[in-house]
Amino acid sequence: MEPILHQLHPAFYPLHRILLETQDLGTVVDGAIKLPPYPLPSTSERLERNGVYVLFDGVGMYLWVSRHADPTLLAGLFGNSIQSYDQVPSGPIVLQPTGHAYAERALNLINTWRARALQNSTIWPKVHVVKEDADPILRMWTLGLLIEDRAEYAPSFPQFLAQLREKVAAYS
Repeated sequence: MEPILHQLHPAFYPLHRILLETQDLGTVVDGAIKLPPYPLPSTSERLERNGVYVLFDGVGMYLWVSRHADPTLLAGLFGNSIQSYDQVPSGPIVLQPTGHAYAERALNLINTWRARALQNSTIWPKVHVVKEDADPILRMWTLGLLIEDRAEYAPSFPQFLAQLREKVAAYS
């Protein structure tokens, strides 16, 4: 049921905070991968200038890489040959173990989320790297998954829920 829910409301996790600020998330504890307790709200307000994020919509995973992301984290995730943001590949990617603790923990998290998606589906989610200055279509698609953002023509998600509550209350 969880992957279907992610198609309606994508999960949004700050991978840079998970890997840099915690020591146990993404590690094996008692035979299971320890996952983050809850995702961030799906809004671009949460994007930090130095962040690396995972957006999971039940079908695909998108690694959003901000321009000022920590080079050590980038090298850990994508391989030691990556020294800066400009060298990070954009588009579909197969993450490989790099021998770095960041990569191991990130792969544990991503593969656990993928395995959960496979329980209720036949889709093995692909991982796409999306940089701030990436292909405009991929960038727009990824930012479109942040469903709590308000568009000019539509209310934000909380505003929509408030309007829905008012309409239901009017008929009750």
